Amino acid sequence: MRRKRGYGPLKIKQELQQRGVSSDLVDAFVEINDKIWLKTACQAYEKKFGANTSDSANERAKRMRFLQSRGFTGDIIQKTFSSFRS
Repeated sequence: MRRKRGYGPLKIKQELQQRGVSSDLVDAFVEINDKIWLKTACQAYEKKFGANTSDSANERAKRMRFLQSRGFTGDIIQKTFSSFRS
């Protein structure tokens, strides 16, 4: 449910652990390297900022912080930016 709302694997893992779910169980069900997270990050990015890209360093940093706050890894964020630049 959280993934469909645009949250990433790190945020979901943190929330589950705060609610007392064991780390082993969380690791078994939340795979960080799953390709679905790239799709989720792209959808969250596009919903928030549209399909346009910005060349401004400040705007790019703002957009990266948004994805980071949603719980996406640096690798997923870089791939998301690459897919919108292409």
